[in-house]
Amino acid sequence: VQSSSDLIFDGDSVHVVTRDLVPGGVYTLRFEGRELFVDDVGLAADIPMEEVEFRVLADDPSPPVLFQQVPFNTTIEASLGVSSNITLYFSKVVRAVPGSEVVILDGDKVISIPVNNSAPLRGSIEIHGSIVTIDPWEDLNYS
Repeated sequence: VQSSSDLIFDGDSVHVVTRDLVPGGVYTLRFEGRELFVDDVGLAADIPMEEVEFRVLADDPSPPVLFQQVPFNTTIEASLGVSSNITLYFSKVVRAVPGSEVVILDGDKVISIPVNNSAPLRGSIEIHGSIVTIDPWEDLNYS
């Protein structure tokens, strides 16, 4: 890291701008100073080592694969409540595409939920790594 502009602080995460890192390259992250990161009240994080070596992996060109969905799409009725969330499990970490929406068809009713959660009265979408949880605000009908 050459300057503070090479770091992006996002909540409790620090992202290193990787424009100069090459896939397959080996790099060292050196911690100089004991008070590099502090919490909300100013207590310094305990970093037990002075440096960490890491290797940059090549991008994975394969798209994410949907491994499982709950409730599952099957001809056998599942006994899920009408207020159940929809959960999708992917093969790798996913992120929302800005401007896109999840559309749920429930009989004649169409529920469209923006992935940026800009319409909370229609529902919400949470993404945690490779798991996507869709929570429609309206209860869905039994099928």
